[in-house]
Amino acid sequence: MKTIIIATVVAMAPIAALAEWSGPYAGGYLNYQSGDAKDNYEDLSSFDIVGAAFGTFSGYKFQRGAVVYGGEIDINTGGLSGNDNSYQGHYEITATAAFDFRVGYDAGVHLPYLTIGIVKSSYRSEHAGEAYPRDFAEGTMDGYSFGIGMDWQVTDAGFMRFEVLQTKYEGTTFDYGSKDLHNMAETSVRSINVGYAMTF
Repeated sequence: MKTIIIATVVAMAPIAALAEWSGPYAGGYLNYQSGDAKDNYEDLSSFDIVGAAFGTFSGYKFQRGAVVYGGEIDINTGGLSGNDNSYQGHYEITATAAFDFRVGYDAGVHLPYLTIGIVKSSYRSEHAGEAYPRDFAEGTMDGYSFGIGMDWQVTDAGFMRFEVLQTKYEGTTFDYGSKDLHNMAETSVRSINVGYAMTF
């Protein structure tokens, strides 16, 4: 009889460990970002860009057994910026919107996951090159992101999040006017995000 009881408990343990992750959610996060950018004009070297941002995210999770998957919309604003002490007097990524697909594994109160997404960001660049007037270029850049993260339930209606992302932006052309065009090489950004979300 004892053997039967022990076997039953062991067999039920993986089922009991599963949490309920499906449904809508929304929250906010803070992050630290760093990366590098390069103005191909006159073959200038790359320069560092760093900053922090506040963001919001919302999405919906589906669950099939221990597999959890879904889509998420992420919007943030911040001051990721830098300069090359030459033609990029001040280069700043001012806001970002992303749509992500993620898939994870239900490990009870923890949900490790992988994520991949498409990204669009707005930028502003101040031109301060020698013999040029001080002017600006503004526009948007397209890119993609990928990374890993962990959600963990801290209450019945909320979870914390830790996430590490890599974002790659396609090269783009900055137009400072008067036919003064600068081609920016691919921009790379690394982000560490910490956030909290409510489930509904």
